[in-house]
Amino acid sequence: DVATDCARLFPVMDEIAAWRLYEDGQIVFADATRKERLRFYTPDDSYVSVEEVDGIVRLTPASQ
Repeated sequence: DVATDCARLFPVMDEIAAWRLYEDGQIVFADATRKERLRFYTPDDSYVSVEEVDGIVRLTPASQ
C-alpha cells in the first residue's frame, strides 16, 4: 500500500511504475521507461537507499 500523500512528499514516487526484487535482496523501483529511479540494499534488517532521492534514504514498515 502507498500512502495517499506519498507523491507529494516524495515526487519521484509519482514516476514509479514497477519494482524488481533481486536474488541478493536488493529492491529497485523503475519508471515507465524501465529506468531505475531508486535502488535499496539490505546491510542489516532494513532497506537502505544506494543514493538519496527526494529525501528517501530508507524503507520502513508502515507500522513504524
